[in-house]
Amino acid sequence: MTTISVRLEGFSALAASLGQQARQIPFAASQALNATARTVRTATLAEMAANFDRPTPLVMKSLFIAPATKAKLQASVYLKDREIGGKNSRSMAEILGHQFAGGTRLRKRMENAFTDAGLIGLGEYLVPGPDAKLDQYGNLSRGQTQQIYAALRLFRDPYQNATQSARSQRHAKAAGRIFWSDGKGANKRRRGLWATDARGFPKLLLLAIPTPVYRRRIDMDKIAAEIMQSDFDANFDAALKQALATAR
Repeated sequence: MTTISVRLEGFSALAASLGQQARQIPFAASQALNATARTVRTATLAEMAANFDRPTPLVMKSLFIAPATKAKLQASVYLKDREIGGKNSRSMAEILGHQFAGGTRLRKRMENAFTDAGLIGLGEYLVPGPDAKLDQYGNLSRGQTQQIYAALRLFRDPYQNATQSARSQRHAKAAGRIFWSDGKGANKRRRGLWATDARGFPKLLLLAIPTPVYRRRIDMDKIAAEIMQSDFDANFDAALKQALATAR
């Protein structure tokens, strides 16, 4: 989250020149802050679109504004901090926080499931292998995710895991045999999640990596500071002119 603000003391000379009309200054200042915050939001979204690899619509709708008021002359631009979905969900602030501050990201549900199954450690993460099926946003496709969960019996609901039903067998045939390699087998396959296609050829779906450390990719404080410097005065002048023209 980044916050822009002004103090009424900064308008003392202007207030003295306006006399009774100085009561319009807090309103004009709040309007100017909100206009500036909207520009900060737009500029930040542009940075996200330029720096993120195929961001999803959900990511590009994750920035919100807490508007300024006459009584509180500060406006904030922030990542949505309410959970997405139901129980055990996460907020966009948690999911994207490392992009704005650097550091490590939260582990994904699949990574936690692999840890619970004893396949990877708490300090390890999963990344797609060269043969993974990705969706249009570069994430593991929903269909392949379901196949992996079923094949490795990672679902909490046992009825969702692979069974001998005709439907499960059809899905298993389509997915091929999916298995985890610890990297120590005689076949010398590297550590990761593999599948074999209908002809028996191996495909690498997922790799385990040490905890990744990310650099900050979006400096929203810098964006806000630059826009505040370039835009606020003009926004305030326009807002004050409008407020004085419509004052009763």
